[in-house]
Amino acid sequence: MPRPTNKADLVQQIETNYAKLQSLVSELSEEEMVGPNVTTKWTTKDVLAHLTEWTHMVLSWHDTGLRGETPAMPAEGFNWRQIPALNQQIFEAHKDDALEDVQATFAQSYEAILELVTSLSEDALFTRSHFDWTGNNNIATYLISASCSHYDWAHKRIKRTLRPGRRKKKAA
Repeated sequence: MPRPTNKADLVQQIETNYAKLQSLVSELSEEEMVGPNVTTKWTTKDVLAHLTEWTHMVLSWHDTGLRGETPAMPAEGFNWRQIPALNQQIFEAHKDDALEDVQATFAQSYEAILELVTSLSEDALFTRSHFDWTGNNNIATYLISASCSHYDWAHKRIKRTLRPGRRKKKAA
């Protein structure tokens, strides 16, 4: 799917990729959610926690920017070259979270990012430097990364772990 270049396409891709990911996740048993690793150490539950945390970061950047402050991006104490370390910190912070809590906060983060996208005008979303905190980027760049693009990445990673022979049937 091409990268969204307008508000309607962005909303559509967020909704479509979230629904696709949720459809896949809904087929999984609890054992599969916390079982076979999607990445080297991460389970499906960990991937959903990761997505949630990145969504919260982007929403936080926006809120901080609206207050006229400069957000720490990507996070306090990290620069963009340190994303693997930041992702490890996110994993460590959430690896023991209950599955039900992770699923609930993931759904809430989806609603929150969709609400922000729908509340912004086309110009606000796609005009470079519309918000001071985005620098030479537009806010859509960050919103896409934290939502539809990230949902697609997660879907592919999770699906890869469900190759024939690795999947157990969900109890009815």
